[in-house]
Amino acid sequence: KEELKKLTDIDVETDKLIFYLPTMRKGLKDEGEQFENNIFNYPDYDADQIDQFLEANHAYIFAKVHFADNEFFKGENVKLPKRMIFLDTDILNKNFLTIYHVMNGFDALITDYSSVYVDFLLLDKPIIFSCPELAKYQADRGVIVEDPKLLMPGPVVGTQDKLFEILGDILAGR
Repeated sequence: KEELKKLTDIDVETDKLIFYLPTMRKGLKDEGEQFENNIFNYPDYDADQIDQFLEANHAYIFAKVHFADNEFFKGENVKLPKRMIFLDTDILNKNFLTIYHVMNGFDALITDYSSVYVDFLLLDKPIIFSCPELAKYQADRGVIVEDPKLLMPGPVVGTQDKLFEILGDILAGR
């Protein structure tokens, strides 16, 4: 949390902190697609509802997307929640930090197909797999196992409502 203090002015000691680390959306061979029009690719995405949920739960989401997706989120077409702190590679580099310097400061992880969850498992904290386009992702980018859900040690969600349900339980200590 000491390292997180370098990146934000929020109270990292008392607020609940959620780390969102999605994988790269477009592969090196141009397979796959970028994010559609929101950071979670949820069909029911509503940034204002996310803010209301996070505020009611005294929580923030720190989002760190793959550096290849950074520019997409700097554009005007994407509305990010106000209680989402966007960590791009430049901010981390400027502070001589990586995600591994701050990872243990978070109460939970949201990821998708990224292998970063394996590292987070060492912290024995909750992990949510946000995979609204799992079948499409499998077809476009491919995965190394037939059913990736078998390797996901946590709930798999595909909508914002389901994310709120699971996060609500986690933030309430369940």
